[in-house]
Amino acid sequence: MIFMDLKIRWPTVVIIVALLIISLYALTEVNYYSYKNVAESKDINSSVVIIPSIGVF
Repeated sequence: MIFMDLKIRWPTVVIIVALLIISLYALTEVNYYSYKNVAESKDINSSVVIIPSIGVF
């Protein structure tokens, strides 16, 4: 096997696992705040711009 010659030390594995955990945490934070912004953006009193000459309604 090609991978039998690779010697991966345990600190390398720890760093990879730590980066994976940090990236998953960041992903859940972004997902939470993205959902929070969508849920709170239903403002009925917001202004609406209508420009029929260029097709913006």
